[in-house]
Amino acid sequence: MEKWWGSIIAIVLMYSVMGVIFCCGGQRVYPYNMVWLFLFTLCFSYLISQVTSVYAYYYGGPLVLTAAGLTLLVVVALTLFALFSRNDFRFLWAAAVATMASMIGFGILCIFDWSPVLYQLYSALVVALLGILLVVDTKLILGGNRGFEISMDNYILGALVIYIDIMRIFLVILRMLGARK
Repeated sequence: MEKWWGSIIAIVLMYSVMGVIFCCGGQRVYPYNMVWLFLFTLCFSYLISQVTSVYAYYYGGPLVLTAAGLTLLVVVALTLFALFSRNDFRFLWAAAVATMASMIGFGILCIFDWSPVLYQLYSALVVALLGILLVVDTKLILGGNRGFEISMDNYILGALVIYIDIMRIFLVILRMLGARK
C-alpha cells in the first residue's frame, strides 16, 4: 500500500459528497445530482478496488470471484423476493434491530473469546442483517410500504442506498471467505 494518499483523498471526497447529498439536498437538483452520484461512485469503487486487490494478492483471485458470485446470488434472490412479494416489510425494521442487538452481544463475546467459528457465525449474522436492509430498501424504492417510500424525486438517494447495500454485502462475504483460508 505504497500510494495510501489516494485512499485518503477518496475517503475524504466520498464523505464530503455524502454530506452534500444527504444533508444539503444535493440529490434533488438535476444536473448536479448526477455529478454527486458519479463522484461518490468513483470514490467508493476506488476504495472497493483497493480492498479487493489486497484480498486477491494475499488469497488469490478466485476468492474475489467467489465472493462476487455469492454476492450476486444473494442480491438477485433478495431482490426477486422484494419484487414479487406483496407483503409490507415495515416489520423487518424490528428484525433488523433485533439482529443488531444480537450482533452487539456477539461482538462483545468475540472480543473476550475469539475463535474462527464465532467469527464465521458473526459474519453470517452481518450478511443476514444486510440482506434484511437490502429487502427493506428495495421495497422502499418500489413504493410497497405505506407511509415510507423513496419518491421519484429522490432517485439518486435510492440508487446510492442500493449500491451501498450491495457493496457492504460483498465486503462482508469477501472478509468471511478470506478468514477461512
